[in-house]
Amino acid sequence: MGFWTALMIVSIVGIIAGSIVTIVQLGTSRGGKGMRQKIGALEQHLNELEAELEDARNRVVVLERIVTDDKSDLSRQIDDLAGG
Repeated sequence: MGFWTALMIVSIVGIIAGSIVTIVQLGTSRGGKGMRQKIGALEQHLNELEAELEDARNRVVVLERIVTDDKSDLSRQIDDLAGG
């Protein structure tokens, strides 16, 4: 390998490394705030989904109780749910 080939390879590697550093810096300076906002929105959405899941679990418990009770209690509980 000659001097000029080695110089060309070192120059290309330097240009690529500099470009990568610039891309990473731009990504963290601009994307950092946006990523924090996205993470906040995802956390809020997760909290909402957890609340919906808890509500659904409570409904399943009520339905299981209704289904497993005696038939005489079933009509009374349906009337209680319809009235309350």
